Amino acid sequence: MKNRILLVSIIAMLVIGLVVGGCAKPAPTKVIEWKCQSLYPAEDLCHKVQATTIVNTINERLAGRLHIELFLPDMLVPVPEQFEACGKGVFELNMTACAFDAQWIPEAMVAFSLPASWENLEQSQKFFHEYGGLDFFRESYALHNHYFLRQLPYGHNSLMTKERINELSDIEGMKIWVEPPQSYPIRDLGGAPTFMPLEDLYMALKLGTLDGCVYSEPELKYLSLYEVVNYVYHPSIQECLNVDITANLDAWNSLPPDIQDEIEAIMDEINPQMCKAIMAEEAVGLEFFKEHGGTVVDFTPTQAAELRRISRGSWDEIGATSPRAAQAVEMLRNFLKAEGID
Repeated sequence: MKNRILLVSIIAMLVIGLVVGGCAKPAPTKVIEWKCQSLYPAEDLCHKVQATTIVNTINERLAGRLHIELFLPDMLVPVPEQFEACGKGVFELNMTACAFDAQWIPEAMVAFSLPASWENLEQSQKFFHEYGGLDFFRESYALHNHYFLRQLPYGHNSLMTKERINELSDIEGMKIWVEPPQSYPIRDLGGAPTFMPLEDLYMALKLGTLDGCVYSEPELKYLSLYEVVNYVYHPSIQECLNVDITANLDAWNSLPPDIQDEIEAIMDEINPQMCKAIMAEEAVGLEFFKEHGGTVVDFTPTQAAELRRISRGSWDEIGATSPRAAQAVEMLRNFLKAEGID
């Protein structure tokens, strides 16, 4: 009898435990909070189209699990400290440009796009996703505690000037605002490559501190460059460049695998959509520029070939900056050869 009573008691306790456990609400999952600083001012399409789309889409799809707050330049740390601050974990996500990262990772110049390298979005994507570029640069960035999430193609970077140049030799002596890879052909054409914070570019052109710049065509409208340059030249110095978004590697590795997988899937989904949006804005920027009195100048075939020759002449110099930069340049050359790109 005692054994039966004991058995009944145990069964009752188990049943009560199952009922109570079934009714109890699961403990709420703590939302992972991340911060992201953008290198780009609010008006720039890298911020408006890319940074905001990435952050907003992740927040929407991972609501209740991960939330990212987006900050403009200098809001968390000064822009010159941005790359290292993300690597140290001051914030978790870094919207930047591969050319800016080249201060710490010389081979990032190749990730940005060397002048006269790939010619369009499809070739850039192929280099990264079929020829091993993404894995190669992830290894490079990991050495600085960054996870290279994706390259973000951004279209053309074109030469723009206040005064018209009729020959490439007319660039000699001109002060041209450039990002790092473009400095080589401008230098080799006798120009004076100049860099200053992006926020200062408009006023420097307006005041005549600069004679021109090499920059993306949508910004003729969105950064009002149409007011301070009169000529845009084709073919562009860079036909398709890449900016990038990276995560603090420790923060990335601490994410649950399912969240990592979802972020990767989101980037594969939205990156082509963002590219199409920016390509459309290039046409808008150029049309807006022409409507306001600007002129698009096509280099002659001879001038275009000479610009290409001079631009590629700097590749060995870029490769000499580090062993991995040499590897990246060699990867690029092998890719172009395999694709039949002269």
